[in-house]
Amino acid sequence: MNPDRNPNIPDLITDADLDRFVDRLLHRGKQFLELEGKIPVMDVRPIQGQLDRMELKDLTSILTVEDRLKLIVAFSFDRSLMEAVFQGYTEGVSVAPEEQDLLMEETAGDCINIVVGNALEDFQLPGYAFNVSTPIIINEGKSIQRYKQSKLTAGEVQTEKGTMIVLCITPGIYYKNTLEIEASE
Repeated sequence: MNPDRNPNIPDLITDADLDRFVDRLLHRGKQFLELEGKIPVMDVRPIQGQLDRMELKDLTSILTVEDRLKLIVAFSFDRSLMEAVFQGYTEGVSVAPEEQDLLMEETAGDCINIVVGNALEDFQLPGYAFNVSTPIIINEGKSIQRYKQSKLTAGEVQTEKGTMIVLCITPGIYYKNTLEIEASE
């Protein structure tokens, strides 16, 4: 047994479960966009093959799910899509123009919290609750490199307003919470 691994903390996702988890995130993300954002979804699909690099969109919400090795989940949005989601999400609520950017970031955080929470229901183990971090928001496009011992698994939700990328990085222990690699060679 690996001495760094606490046997009382289960693995969230084995390699066999990772694709199923991303599928749940894509399905629940589609539901969020349609129901909360009032955005029709045109296509949902996993990104096939081994990913060594991923280009993130204009606005990205990131959180970690703590299992033995830390799973990072990121939802990355085209700005046009997040603006449309924000409009649907806040329909009927008065928002001051100077508060719009901050509240749009909070909407991105709500989206990842709700979707990940719902997707984790399918992986819940009796007597164990996963620790989920507070979302971090990155307000710029960036490129994510796969660290040699990590796996990037992703999918896309396409709408007429833009694309949302769902990205999982496992194990996430080699990354900072802003998705820069922090492992030493």
